Amino acid sequence: MLDSLLDSRVPCDCGITHEVHIKSVNIGRGVVATSGAVARSLGWSGTLALVSDPQTRQAAGNAVAQSLVDAGYTIHWVDLEEHPVASPDSVQRVQDMVGDAPAFVAVGAGTINDIVKSAAHALGRPYMVVGTALSMNGYTSSISALLDGGIKRTVQTTPAAAVVLDLDVCAAAPMDMTLAGLGDMLSKPFSEADWRLASRIDGGYHCARPGGILNEPFQQMLRDASSIGQGNPEAMVSLAESVVLSGISMAMAGVSSPASGGEHLISHYWDMMQYGKDLHPFAWHGTQVGVACCMVEPLHHRFQTLQAGDIDVNACMTDWPSSEDALIHRVRSRHPLLPSDAVESVVEQALLKWRPPAEQRKRLESTLRQLPEIQAFVGEALLTLGAVRQALVDAGGPTEPAMVDATLAGTLDRWHVVRDMRSRYTILDLADELGWFPKSVSHKV
Repeated sequence: MLDSLLDSRVPCDCGITHEVHIKSVNIGRGVVATSGAVARSLGWSGTLALVSDPQTRQAAGNAVAQSLVDAGYTIHWVDLEEHPVASPDSVQRVQDMVGDAPAFVAVGAGTINDIVKSAAHALGRPYMVVGTALSMNGYTSSISALLDGGIKRTVQTTPAAAVVLDLDVCAAAPMDMTLAGLGDMLSKPFSEADWRLASRIDGGYHCARPGGILNEPFQQMLRDASSIGQGNPEAMVSLAESVVLSGISMAMAGVSSPASGGEHLISHYWDMMQYGKDLHPFAWHGTQVGVACCMVEPLHHRFQTLQAGDIDVNACMTDWPSSEDALIHRVRSRHPLLPSDAVESVVEQALLKWRPPAEQRKRLESTLRQLPEIQAFVGEALLTLGAVRQALVDAGGPTEPAMVDATLAGTLDRWHVVRDMRSRYTILDLADELGWFPKSVSHKV
């Protein structure tokens, strides 16, 4: 499946042509030594800018450099500080440091990849990435996540020309990074379900092909969860393939919907809480996503058992904001854990989902009339109830907010307000509209 997708353009019945610009993906044990050959296969020559931080240089950077030198390249080292932050300032710093190197090699995981990807895109130069951990799906995606003004923003970028994932290197990474990658990948059923839900209720774009490319490795990853949690390099093949294909699915779709739904909003929200206090996130993004998957899993299945007769539309409408001003007041009042500038950004996004009461009533009534068809379409994406939580348990990952940080203790009833922060429609929006969450939520920490 993977090889057939690389460097491809596939016209689709959905109306768009799915494009994958990545030319090479090399997954295996010891493949860090192929970095020079991979660069040669891309037609690169001369000097390459090799970007790493102290940890990733030790983990793989020196071995990558040796492979590139053996292949005849000159190395221009770009050494970032310990624990760099993926921000516009970091991107600009890399742009200033790479000089005239015609291509870049990023050595690292999510942060290094996002910084180099963004810098390469800004300069119009290609890059390849040698991953040091299976902690996220950004290696093959066409977006970068940058911290800008206390808010994580995603920006469009040009994906890597090639990806090298040495399973021995990745297995040697801290286990919490591996579990973060597993948690991030376990969002697949819920992000796909949200994408399907939004397409039926909002009438937006959906295509089954991008998410479908993950089906086989995803199922194998579930079976491998226990071994992945033990750091077995052989078992990490399914996780590595899922990571790679998840990023490709977003590139094919042109949106992040195949790999990001309401569960990701919870993780982003927790990050924003910390950024507002100039603190590091509670945990790796994917670790938080895994916990959030356990939070939304029962909600998705509750929707599957919903009967139209269970819903009183009049009762649902009593809590719908009567005007944009009413919504603004609500949103501003229910995000005390965010800094004021972040709250205003949340308000902007929430307004994009508000509709006049009459329009909202018609929308709800239409949803209930079509309920069995919507449930069948959305339900195709889901696993059996508890399957995702069990995979995390098998791997030894956290499954409850308090297992990430004591201040996060609480159920989805506490955190459903994250729906305000993105204009994207998810199961959190529908549940809120149906009155499944409390009208007032305490956010005391």
